[in-house]
Amino acid sequence: MLSVILWLWSTRSGPPGKFADYFTFHPNDLCRMAAAVRANLKLPHRLIAITDYPRDLFPSEIEHVPLEEHFGDLRALGGCWLRLKCFSPELDSVLGPRCAWIDLDSIVTSDLTPLFDRPEPLVLYASRSII
Repeated sequence: MLSVILWLWSTRSGPPGKFADYFTFHPNDLCRMAAAVRANLKLPHRLIAITDYPRDLFPSEIEHVPLEEHFGDLRALGGCWLRLKCFSPELDSVLGPRCAWIDLDSIVTSDLTPLFDRPEPLVLYASRSII
């Protein structure tokens, strides 16, 4: 089963820097992306919010992973660097063996299945949209 991870940092833990004003998201933005994924992914999957917002702000079908509990040891690295810990074997029991994440500033326009129904053990996308 594929775990689709949706990251949501609050203002206290979000990526600092010159782009912080452009990338401010809230729990309703994560819920909207989760609904888009559910509607456009035809593989068995689970939705996981990795966040420092409280559990009660998300519907029950979105699993809640506390950011501080599982990623707090990397907080000093700042924002997006925390994501690297997803590759750690210690998180297999939390995230599962196969996961992907979609940024909340993405827009789902059609079927996501071909993007994630792949045999490769690792697929990365290089974006040059922000340099």
